[in-house]
Amino acid sequence: MPAGRSIDYIDILDEYHMEIIGGNFYLEEPFRVFYGRVATKEVEQLYEINGIEDLFRFEFIKMIERDIFIKKCKNCERFFIPKRRADAEYCDRIFGDTNRKCNEVGATLRYEKKVAECPILDAHKKAYRRFNSRTRAKKMTQSEFMSWSDEAARKRDECLAEDLPFDEFVAWLEQGRIRKPRNVGKNQQSEKGEHHG
Repeated sequence: MPAGRSIDYIDILDEYHMEIIGGNFYLEEPFRVFYGRVATKEVEQLYEINGIEDLFRFEFIKMIERDIFIKKCKNCERFFIPKRRADAEYCDRIFGDTNRKCNEVGATLRYEKKVAECPILDAHKKAYRRFNSRTRAKKMTQSEFMSWSDEAARKRDECLAEDLPFDEFVAWLEQGRIRKPRNVGKNQQSEKGEHHG
């Protein structure tokens, strides 16, 4: 994260601290610095920490100096520090009983939840699966499916933007559906019975 954004972040925290306590805290209260010998017998620059709040402030400022930021996982909603990408949205903890990590299942679960809550996305997903299975069954060519898929995505987006009524979108999705006639066997048997009589 650029240094400018880091300073903005500290300024926001200082404003909050000013409202609560009445004084700046993160930037205007310096740590007492001194030099001392550490376990390796090297002389290092050390800081005097006078309480838990000082410790949190010290850790927080050092994290910002090193571009380490805490984020909230969009799947399990627990806090984590992104390891590879600063824009990561999911942590690498095992999620529930899945034996899979949030960063492996998070996007899928989030999409499925979004689909379940949106009739437009749900209708599109069901039609997509139906047409895709027709392609696998060789009842439709791959190029025909891709063409249909592009058009379906365009109409889905129009429907989401409220430029296409939901009923019209569903009717368009249903156009290519092959429906099996119901009760064919029963009708044929009853007709045979009538002929015998």
